[in-house]
Amino acid sequence: ESFEILSTVWGRVPTSIESILLRLAKADVEGQLPGGYVPDGETFYTEVSSSLDKFSSIEENVIAILKAHCLCGLSRIALVGIDSAGIAQSAESYARDCLDALDGSFVVETFLSEWRAPGFLQSSASFHVCTARQLVAESLLRESKPEEARQFLEEAVKGSPLDFDAALALGAFRLRLVILQGGASSDQEKKVAQTQLLKAAKLNMNKADPFALLGIWYERQADTKRAVGCYSKALLLDATHPVAGRGMLRIKPYEEIEHLCTAATSETSPVNGWAWKAVGRSKAMDEGDDEKAAICLQQA
Repeated sequence: ESFEILSTVWGRVPTSIESILLRLAKADVEGQLPGGYVPDGETFYTEVSSSLDKFSSIEENVIAILKAHCLCGLSRIALVGIDSAGIAQSAESYARDCLDALDGSFVVETFLSEWRAPGFLQSSASFHVCTARQLVAESLLRESKPEEARQFLEEAVKGSPLDFDAALALGAFRLRLVILQGGASSDQEKKVAQTQLLKAAKLNMNKADPFALLGIWYERQADTKRAVGCYSKALLLDATHPVAGRGMLRIKPYEEIEHLCTAATSETSPVNGWAWKAVGRSKAMDEGDDEKAAICLQQA
């Protein structure tokens, strides 16, 4: 619709970057969201990736990030495991190619007006690097290679000890191993997971993820007070955070955290379904208002 307005109302054709971003948006919708047609997402990612080298007007750093986005998308699709003749590589291979594409220095300045915010390119590159690392680790886990996955993430932290995303990826991985092992995990393994998440939290106190994961860690240790503190901190930073929100719902009665659920539902977010569900259940079970409950549950 926007492209039609461009030509009929503004009298111009879409630029190269506009066409690419729309194609990537279609790829994300089909390849990653529930209900999408995965083969189309795969096709769009592949087409965009192969066409990027033809655009000499687009800055090299921007091309690298767009390629990285395509490769991460293809890696996710490969992890889904849907049989598709188009998938040429493994999820791990695509993710490692993404890291290779971003292996270099990034200049913040760009000629694209919508990307002129200071640090935008660097933060975008960091996001894709972190995503690719987690996709490599996930692939190695799926291949029953947890030790290789751990070594891969540890090397990333050693190479960039002050990198928040690298620290978080390793902390999340170690917490996941503790959860998967259940009672078989040692006290030392539990402590290492906690320590790594604390390091990630100290590297960037404005990010909700490490606090939410620390909440899970403390909850599993039956330390309810600290778990609530971590979940509360995460929700203060991101009112819609699903891990922290669900954690609070497990620990606290709805009446005590109704204000948190209301705050989450007041924001436009694709991940606040936990809050809508809690509000809907309360409308139905506590207030007997089935009409409002249905609306909330549909939102969820």
